[in-house]
Amino acid sequence: MKEVPEWKLQYMAEAIFRNLTQNSDSRKALAERLLKGVDIDEHPEKKMLKRIDKLNQLIENETAKLDRLMDNYLDETIDINLYDMFQKKLSSRIEKYKIEILELEKQCSLLEPLDVRIENAKKSIRKLLDINYNGVDEKIIEEFVEKVIVHKDYFEWKLNFMNETIKLEVDVKSRKDGFLLEHK
Repeated sequence: MKEVPEWKLQYMAEAIFRNLTQNSDSRKALAERLLKGVDIDEHPEKKMLKRIDKLNQLIENETAKLDRLMDNYLDETIDINLYDMFQKKLSSRIEKYKIEILELEKQCSLLEPLDVRIENAKKSIRKLLDINYNGVDEKIIEEFVEKVIVHKDYFEWKLNFMNETIKLEVDVKSRKDGFLLEHK
């Protein structure tokens, strides 16, 4: 198996993706595909509020148990040692639930609105697709390059793009100042 220097693959990737991103339709399709791959939870607030409701129910249940425990102690069904042991356990659970509720409420208040989270994802994708910015980001390569096959006198790049695999044959010719990419 022939080895290819990483810089050579990076150079070819930059040329291929620069050509793809110069076409506005291709750029738009690349951006849409990347956005589909971004997991933006549309309703984290609902999940947090649901958990808060569950915790409030648990607090109510533990408080009811505390009331029954107090009744049992006052009826002299249980002694002070048993009362203290159960009272500490129940109070500890209630306190733990209250702390979790405060944390969830704090997280909920810090959440950005859905449209802001989507816009931030779009900005990140635009930054990824700006090939001149800093070369081709590895995330782009992982998303779109299925494989690179090294032949004797050319490279075959198989790209997953717009629900189909595109086969590009790239001829790498030596030049004094680097390499010249020719698409077949």
